[in-house]
Amino acid sequence: AAQGGAVAYIGDARLNPLPVGEKRLVSFAVDQKVKIDKEVEESQTLAQGKIVDGVLSFTVTDREVVTYTLVGPEREKRRVTIEHPRLSDWKLVEPAEAAVERTADQHRIASEVAAGATVKLKVVSERPRLQRLEILSLSAADIRAYAQAKELPPAIRDAFARLGLYLAEIDGRQRQLKALE
Repeated sequence: AAQGGAVAYIGDARLNPLPVGEKRLVSFAVDQKVKIDKEVEESQTLAQGKIVDGVLSFTVTDREVVTYTLVGPEREKRRVTIEHPRLSDWKLVEPAEAAVERTADQHRIASEVAAGATVKLKVVSERPRLQRLEILSLSAADIRAYAQAKELPPAIRDAFARLGLYLAEIDGRQRQLKALE
């Protein structure tokens, strides 16, 4: 029923009994006066790398930045709770994990939105992962690419550049051998 243009009753919901002192969030409706947009930005950063026994091992940090844009109604303030997916191998960087409520599969991030205000809520998650490459299985083009990869430490780029020179020399000598045969 509407009273003066405002919704006074949305509907019924059943809530199981709670233990004393415990609280629960009940999702029961979507506030159509609040607009929420979501923008996702993903990146990868090489954290460290080394070559041992012909194997390149390096750590890549995957980073996901999700920006929620919350636009509140003109005349009413709101407290908005965003349920952001919680993945087991990702770490919440921003906001700090201690500052958000967690469920088995969600981060619940609350934000106050003043009347008519626009709030940007940034959620940053990271995941480190180890990768290994056998150098002997790489093509000459791959080796040239690694020699020029700005993400790799200079010592590893130099090692790939030297390897590229050695492979070019071997290739040249093999062509000479074929010509002699």
